[in-house]
Amino acid sequence: MIVRQRMTVAEYLALPEEKPYLEYVHGEVVAKPMPSGDHGTIAVEIGAFLRDYRREHGGRASAEARSEFDDRNDHRFLLPDVSFWKAGIDPGRGSRMNPPTLAVEVRSPEQAMASLRARAAYLLAHGVETVWLVDPDRRTAEIIEGDSPPTAVEPGGVLVSAALPGLAIPLAELWAAID
Repeated sequence: MIVRQRMTVAEYLALPEEKPYLEYVHGEVVAKPMPSGDHGTIAVEIGAFLRDYRREHGGRASAEARSEFDDRNDHRFLLPDVSFWKAGIDPGRGSRMNPPTLAVEVRSPEQAMASLRARAAYLLAHGVETVWLVDPDRRTAEIIEGDSPPTAVEPGGVLVSAALPGLAIPLAELWAAID
């Protein structure tokens, strides 16, 4: 398993797409944290809500889509757990997807919320409109949009996005899927 290895963008893009999924940060290939079963279940549930939203409003949803963030000082390829591009936004194709409208990160057991918040700040600074950080262990979530501070969503709350009017995901439905 590759934990950290320096390489060029071309070398990174030539790697096979297999688990563990790999991201490209600061010229290094970094393995994504291994998810728990709850992590995968939550991602699938959110994906189902986004599929239903897409049917009514258009757009595209994807899990673990490799999105390119082409900052000349910090070129990255990141794989949010779940991504959604609203109607009218080109998601890109293949191994070089464009930044999504919504990026969802589900906390894995070994991830600190502080690192996920730093990741969210990067995503927002590079074209993502909304980031949801979902913590299955604590049964909470955070909504982060633009320059606003994170909005805490308590266990009985609802995930929403100003960028995706009409989308509402009750956390209670996510928690029910892992109970």
